[in-house]
Amino acid sequence: MVSVSDLCLCACTSHSVSGVLEDCGNVTSVCLSHDGSLAAVSTVRPAELQLWQLPSGGEEVSDASAEYPAPCLLRHFTGFRAHRYVVRSCFAGPADSVLLSGSEDGLVYAYATREGAEEEDASADSPAADADPAQLGCLRGHTATVNSLAATVFNGVHLFASASDDHTIHLWRMRTTLGHGASAALSPAVSSKAVS
Repeated sequence: MVSVSDLCLCACTSHSVSGVLEDCGNVTSVCLSHDGSLAAVSTVRPAELQLWQLPSGGEEVSDASAEYPAPCLLRHFTGFRAHRYVVRSCFAGPADSVLLSGSEDGLVYAYATREGAEEEDASADSPAADADPAQLGCLRGHTATVNSLAATVFNGVHLFASASDDHTIHLWRMRTTLGHGASAALSPAVSSKAVS
């Protein structure tokens, strides 16, 4: 049986349930990886990101009493602040190797989506000693809540934008390192004022 804190995955073509993310908590946003194999679920109270491995496509359940294919909770990410406002996340970097989150403290938090992909990045603030081990760093540039993020690849360069309640949008470039697991380092590219 599906509870209030569960998220149902639905197949777009048949509108049937294709899986359930159980006991997600107080969900504020959901983001899918580019290939649809991962979901990032943002919650408040507690403020955390949940990384879920989704069942492979094509498995639909039309009988409501049947068992759903089980998504798998891979990791929890913490450290960002989300208590009063909705902050969103997005996947970025080669093979969606980085999960970015906005935060009420005006920072953009970056986390490695794969175990062992964490590496030191001199261009971002180093994580605090008590930070989530998957945290790659924090990016400064906004003065109010960062509530929206979007990533893209332009001319082979991985970019993402962050939007804030300070009425600015920042564009960030990711220096990528491909090898044993994909990883990415973050650096500011361009900053521009939004129309207020």
